[in-house]
Amino acid sequence: MKNITTIFFDIDGTLVDHKGAQNKAIEQIRKKYLPNIHNKKFRKNWLEFTKKNWFLFEQGKINFLEQKIARVQDTWKSFSKSVDKKNAEKIINKYVSNYELNLTSFPYVFSTLQYLYKKKYRLGIISNGSNSQQIKKLKKIKAYDLLEKKLIIISEKIGYAKPDVRIFSHAQKISMTNPDQIIFFGDDINNDILPAKNLHWEVMLMDYANESSHLNFPRILSFKEIKKIY
Repeated sequence: MKNITTIFFDIDGTLVDHKGAQNKAIEQIRKKYLPNIHNKKFRKNWLEFTKKNWFLFEQGKINFLEQKIARVQDTWKSFSKSVDKKNAEKIINKYVSNYELNLTSFPYVFSTLQYLYKKKYRLGIISNGSNSQQIKKLKKIKAYDLLEKKLIIISEKIGYAKPDVRIFSHAQKISMTNPDQIIFFGDDINNDILPAKNLHWEVMLMDYANESSHLNFPRILSFKEIKKIY
């Protein structure tokens, strides 16, 4: 990895504890709107419909707002409840607000990004989601100012979402960097590691839960391990 000049990161599950914030926000929504529904069942259904509608969004079948509203309506319907679009939008906006309040970075993220920045590595992002929401996350964890702005690649702005290899190709083109000079850090094999590897980038799986030792990919268990590599 001596040739590396450019480092791209995923955001959710790599820089920030998406699942932790998500679970807290889901529970807050349940308590506020459907307190009589069991918490485990509510979380299971919410996550199921989040995944379903996000997939439709990634396929271009619905827009970003539509997938948010559908997530609420599908969840309510699963408990024989109904909610119109206006109120569904209010609920999802409350969820997003709670999610953002609960959001934190993983340990050692900021200090390690600072370390890489001072060593003159070019730092960027490749992430799915809303451009404004993802930028807000980067600013909250104080990572935004350490990144090269043109290398912040968000699917909503680009028009392609991971695992579509075109979003990675776009990042490479914008960076004007050779494939063997780029490494991508991500927590998802299908969305992050495989498409980056297909472009002959170096890859590193963020395996915080130590669940992927059986996979034949380079991996690290903590963000601070990056300092050992660079």
